[in-house]
Amino acid sequence: DDAVKPGSLNVKWKHPGPTATCESSHITTLEARAMKGTEVVASETSTCPAADRSGTIPLLDLDPGTYRIEVEGFNVANKGEYLGVIAKQSVSEGKVTDTAEVNLEQKPVFLHVSWKLPGGSLCAASGIDEVEVVITYNASGGSTKPGAEPQRVKCDTAIKDPRDTTKTIAGMVFEGLEPNSDVAIEATGYDDDDNAVAYALAGDLVFSAGDSL
Repeated sequence: DDAVKPGSLNVKWKHPGPTATCESSHITTLEARAMKGTEVVASETSTCPAADRSGTIPLLDLDPGTYRIEVEGFNVANKGEYLGVIAKQSVSEGKVTDTAEVNLEQKPVFLHVSWKLPGGSLCAASGIDEVEVVITYNASGGSTKPGAEPQRVKCDTAIKDPRDTTKTIAGMVFEGLEPNSDVAIEATGYDDDDNAVAYALAGDLVFSAGDSL
């Protein structure tokens, strides 16, 4: 009948690569979180000294059990740009446990692409049946590369918003994109006979880690 004694974690984190530091990654603050599902059970913040490549953040007084551990790195504007995760971490009663080192990786970019038709008309009235979107990285240089697999959908398509599945959004979504400082997005509209009848280009875009655009 003795009370259950809490345990603690020493959450160890590190930058990927042999030379990356808090300064080179533009991280000023770190937050370690212990989670049950989507609920944050405990969290602790720590400064990220400029020259540090690794470190430890304690999470104290946790009930024994299994947790998801996250370490997020924030820049000076308090935007989360890096994230490291341990999917399952055990906490033992009355013990302090060192975690494996959590690798901090740049957070991916989430992109929602939608389109407007001439004069605000509907797809059918504009003669556009499908829309294809192509994302190009390093768009203004000679080393262009695809930012993602092109997507082609019905012009009037609607999907559930992955960020909030209770909502519906028009267009298409690209998830897990890498950051890049020179991005172009091209949209081409096709009619029923697969002829390109409309085109739009958005260039000189910047995708920063953790962006939701």
